[in-house]
Amino acid sequence: MSVDGSCSCSLLSDDADWEASTWQLDPEVLRGLERTLRLVHDEAGGFTFQALWMGDSPETKGHAQLREVLDDVANNRVRNRHVYIVGKQPVRSFPSAELRLVRS
Repeated sequence: MSVDGSCSCSLLSDDADWEASTWQLDPEVLRGLERTLRLVHDEAGGFTFQALWMGDSPETKGHAQLREVLDDVANNRVRNRHVYIVGKQPVRSFPSAELRLVRS
């Protein structure tokens, strides 16, 4: 996902830190990201969502209710290196939404 069709860097605020436990997203993108995740959930019945820097691997993963993920997005606290698993179907049947960034 991105604002400009490139990497997800366009979603970050100017003071984002790749070592932080949560991503610092640009406040202007939060509502659009919430709407996108809700649409994917409504259409597919669930999804996996992860925010990773290029070259990083997830460190944690866990099942979450849609409202929990949307709350993390709305409050600008999407967890870094975490996989959110949303929905009741087997994970392999879900679409995957990734935010991947290149460290500069």
